[in-house]
Amino acid sequence: MTRHLRTAVGVLLTAVMLFPVYWMINVSFTKDTDMRASPPHLFPFDDTIEGYRAVLDQRLPYLGTSLLVGLGTVVLTVVLAAPAGYALAKLRPAGGPAISFILLIAQMIPGIIMAMGFYAIYLKAGVLFTAFMAGIPDELSQAAAIYHYIGNNNQQWNAIMATAVVASVPATILLIIAQRYVAAGVTAGAVKD
Repeated sequence: MTRHLRTAVGVLLTAVMLFPVYWMINVSFTKDTDMRASPPHLFPFDDTIEGYRAVLDQRLPYLGTSLLVGLGTVVLTVVLAAPAGYALAKLRPAGGPAISFILLIAQMIPGIIMAMGFYAIYLKAGVLFTAFMAGIPDELSQAAAIYHYIGNNNQQWNAIMATAVVASVPATILLIIAQRYVAAGVTAGAVKD
């Protein structure tokens, strides 16, 4: 494969992978009236920032709560894990190698496997949403069956996509800042000195 062809294939694949991000940003600037245009607008010619106003007015407290919970989780994890890691590595307690091995095994099990196990346990126990679902009136279920199409058309998709854009900005910035460190860590053990 020639160099130009490889570059073209790489650019094409990159464009395909980045298209959902572009579409999220495009829809975040699209007016509600243009949302169902056929064919859809590839560029928001008559753009609006109403979605971002909705984020600031309605969803900012929820994003703040998510940020607080996320940072609290990180701080709590570091506060608990750092002393435990130090103790296992440096103090060498009795049973330390067994505990380290069990922790290693637990990290090797994908989360979805554990979720499937918990699902089976809850299903057999009969507590899987049965009490909650039994409390929903039949009239509400019938109304949902009739009106679910209307609800989909009445969503403020520009506000939803603006929320997604605002929520993805911190992760993007963190990834850009940490990218060279991640790459250095991944490649550090790849070559023998």
